[in-house]
Amino acid sequence: MSVGNRDLLITHDQFASALADASAMSDEALKKVSGGSIARSYFVRHDGRLMSLKAVTRLAYVRSGQVWNDLQSELVARRLRSAFDILHITATTERERLERQREIAERWARPKQAKFREKLLELYQGQCAISGCTVLEAIDAAHVVGVDGAGEDVNSNGLILRADLHRLFDRHLLAIDPKSGAVRFHSSCMSNYAALEGKVIQLPSGGPALKQFSTRWQGFSEIDRL
Repeated sequence: MSVGNRDLLITHDQFASALADASAMSDEALKKVSGGSIARSYFVRHDGRLMSLKAVTRLAYVRSGQVWNDLQSELVARRLRSAFDILHITATTERERLERQREIAERWARPKQAKFREKLLELYQGQCAISGCTVLEAIDAAHVVGVDGAGEDVNSNGLILRADLHRLFDRHLLAIDPKSGAVRFHSSCMSNYAALEGKVIQLPSGGPALKQFSTRWQGFSEIDRL
């Protein structure tokens, strides 16, 4: 039975099979075997990797013996989005960019934020508590208990994190185990952050206690079960 309607001549299982095959290929190999063009905005995510939706769809057609009918990625996305993790990166990226701008503006609008960062940089010796990054332009002062949860700009509620890790932390895609201090990432992040998974952070004297990460840990656990 075809997915969606007669315009999509492959089945759910045929697309799933092609997706599994594609995940084992390099981007160049996938492009070559599918005859696909460079991905521009529509992607499908599988095991943490983003691949061109058009390339995977064309591969499914090839593997099923169907003649490619030059479907537009937007149409394919509509037909398959309910069953697969399909992203329209252009729209997603723009929303995330605007959200980051809003967060930065709000962060620096608070008078105590600059002082908070200054104190934390001294406490953590100018490096990310997880990655060890020491590039000042790339690291942020993060709150263990967020300001939206009445968290204060004090050392005992602060953490120095590389900017990308800070965003994952705030979105509950990264968490610190409040018992062991081990760093944990959501499954969708593992292909890019596996090297940091399980690392036990060392918190400085005067910094937060591990038990303070409990609320973040709960939020992370709830998302990871989805």
